[in-house]
This record gives sequence, C-alpha cells and structure tokens, in this order.
Amino acid sequence: MTAKIIGVTGAIASGKSTVARILEELGAIRISADDIARELLQEDDVRNAIEKVWGSSVFEDSGEVNRKALAEKVFAGSDEVQRLNAIVHPTVIKRIRQKIESVRREHPSRPIVLDAALLHEAGVARDCDVVLYVDAEEERRQERARLQRGWDEGEIPRRERLQMPARQKKLRADYVIENNGDMAGTRERVLKFWKNVVTKS
Repeated sequence: MTAKIIGVTGAIASGKSTVARILEELGAIRISADDIARELLQEDDVRNAIEKVWGSSVFEDSGEVNRKALAEKVFAGSDEVQRLNAIVHPTVIKRIRQKIESVRREHPSRPIVLDAALLHEAGVARDCDVVLYVDAEEERRQERARLQRGWDEGEIPRRERLQMPARQKKLRADYVIENNGDMAGTRERVLKFWKNVVTKS
C-alpha cells in the first residue's frame, strides 16, 4: 500500500512548517514549496523575469533577489501577486510533483508531507490524500509574525487579503490541529494525528 501524502495548510503564522517538521521527525519525508521557490530565485531565467517586472530595486548588490524588497512590491496588490505566481508557480508545482514521484519510487512506505502555504491556490491539494489545517488564534499569529519575522500589525491582514480566506481553507481540510499553546501540546496533537490517520492502514 502506497503511503499517504499529507498537505499542510493554514493561515499565515499559524505554525504550518512547525507541524510539517514534527511529521518529518516522526518519519515522513517533507517537501517544502518555499524551499523550492527559494531555489528558483537562484536561477537566471527566474531572476531575469523578476527584474523585467519589478526592476533592479528588488535585488541585492550581489545580484541575489532581496525577498523582503520583492515582497513589498508583490503584496501591494492582487495583480502583483498574480504576476509573481505566473513566474514561479508553474515550476514549483512541477518540481513538487517530480519530488513526490521520486520519493514514491525510492521510499514507497514513507508518508510525504507537502508543506505549501498556497496548497489550494496552487492546485496541489488535489495531489494529497489528506489535507491538514493548522489553526491558531489571530492574536497568537500576530505575536509570532512580530517576533519571528519582524512584521508590523498590519502585515498579516494585508497579505491574507490576497489569499484564499483562512475559513475556506479550514472548511476544505480533512483534519484540524490547534496550535495556540506550547510546543509539547502541539507535538502531542500531531502524534495523535500520525497514529490515527497517517500510519493507520
């Protein structure tokens, strides 16, 4: 029997990657859409396309893409987000599916965790056997974004206006894990999900 593919989604700063990494520690193989996107930003054709749209101001002196500067341009409006998605998403999706195929060939018994913030928006939720939504209160998410990312209070709502509403993502999920408390509590809930859903035949 082929092991499950678990898609992890949730609102911004809900702790999606934290939950995905716990699943990885339990034995899953994690595929990160953000890691793939970071790799793409090192490729000349992608950097050239970004420069053509947003100019040299989104680049470091070294020629590397300045992700913060790019985000400031991109999250100014939905049209800008769509332009970046058109550059990056097709290749990210293609590489996610290539990685899934590779893992299933080499490790057919290992579950796969797909850590992708735009799981539904990019259309890769359909590749998953189970979609897990990580839920966290807005106040807790604001605190995490401020401490971990240096964002001000308005950044989360500004970005979320350009994504599928969190409530829709939650409604589309098969399972929900609450991530408002400490790491031990979250780990316990993820372990329960692992035993009852992921490894249950």
